[in-house]
Amino acid sequence: MSARWQQELSQYLPKDLRCALRALDETTAARVEELRIRASRPLMVAAGGEDIFVDAHGRSVGPKEALRIGAEHVGEIFERVTRASVYAVEHELQCGYTTLPGGYRVGFCGKTVIRLGVPTIISPCASFNIRIVREVIGCADPVLPFIVEGQRVHSTLVVSPPGVGKTTLLRDIARSLSTGFAGCGGFHVSVVDERSEIAACYGGVPQTQLGPRVDVLDGCPKAEGMQMLVRAMAPDVLVVDELARPEELEAVRDAAGGGVAVIASAHGDTVDQVLRLPAFAGCAGQDVFTRCVVLWRAGGVGSIRGVFALPGMRMLYSPPHEEGGRVCCG
Repeated sequence: MSARWQQELSQYLPKDLRCALRALDETTAARVEELRIRASRPLMVAAGGEDIFVDAHGRSVGPKEALRIGAEHVGEIFERVTRASVYAVEHELQCGYTTLPGGYRVGFCGKTVIRLGVPTIISPCASFNIRIVREVIGCADPVLPFIVEGQRVHSTLVVSPPGVGKTTLLRDIARSLSTGFAGCGGFHVSVVDERSEIAACYGGVPQTQLGPRVDVLDGCPKAEGMQMLVRAMAPDVLVVDELARPEELEAVRDAAGGGVAVIASAHGDTVDQVLRLPAFAGCAGQDVFTRCVVLWRAGGVGSIRGVFALPGMRMLYSPPHEEGGRVCCG
């Protein structure tokens, strides 16, 4: 039985690529997170943190034996993804990606030109990264009791190295807060989705399950988006991915000062590493974030290392795999 992505992406792929990917064994197909399609390079999929080169029969092989991507492949994919109209996706080409029905995000790479001061990818592209949205319904269940007390949602920072599952966790937190869960009613949740990763919007409509009380601002810079949503949508909770710039943290402070809880993420291996970044100066001291969830690689993608109270890093929750609740924060 084919995985859903194998069926839904077929219309965008040339026949030989389509056949190769549909021939993947079921176990591998169920784990695929990305399709890496590069001109003059072997066909590759990323699955469970592993790079797998694929031959014409869907077998895992070495790079030299894998199906080779030709110029005709990338040309055909570009035409299908853009619906044969570059002008229809001009904004997406400036951003470097577009989103397909079903929430699949296609990243473009190739030659660029500068138009009105903005780098824009032009046809033909040299490579694509097709990302498959992985919703893990219920993955936030262990942390919810520690970030929600009664009808109060704690502003929470999710700290994670790249590729460990922070966006998946944020998505499920948003869904759970919007829907409500045992002993807790639902909240009005607003999502600033600058890179279309949390909601995976297509035509402005979320393609992921975010619950009945969610509003999504898609493709908008985070700082401006948070300000717009606080003014226009009166959220109880703001959700935003990958804080990094001082103006984004300033928008977080403004929202928290107005009584809005903020659930956000940041790249880092430890909490101290993140809070020492210039953009985060003063956040812990001002109690903007009063909870922190740390993910780590050692336990596998999506593994929770611990939930902590800020400031002070008091341990609130440690999964069974963490002996003694050890967390290296420095």
